[in-house]
Amino acid sequence: MSRRNSSGALRVPVFLGRPVVVKDGAGGEAITWQEFATWARIDAAGGREWATAAIVKDTVDCRITVRVIPGWIPEARWRVREKESGRLYDLVTVMLAPQFGNAECLARTAQGNTDAR
Repeated sequence: MSRRNSSGALRVPVFLGRPVVVKDGAGGEAITWQEFATWARIDAAGGREWATAAIVKDTVDCRITVRVIPGWIPEARWRVREKESGRLYDLVTVMLAPQFGNAECLARTAQGNTDAR
């Protein structure tokens, strides 16, 4: 892995969120998001990411590197929310980089209601 993936490069405050299914009062289910604050680096997707996106059959428009916190190892279908702008990203695929304590995520910018998966 290159030096640019070191933890020092993670300068964007974000919330890493995982979906949690809860029962509502009418007996139905709803998705809520359990979030944890962490740091990330968000880059536009390059050629390698576009090739990987074709493999996973999804459109990817950015690469997000997040600091991994024990118990919060991201998975596909999780989301990242930028703290300052509120912009949402849906994680499509995740590759762990344990030597740096980071995870490389390919993501797409969320469109509309991301709670309705």
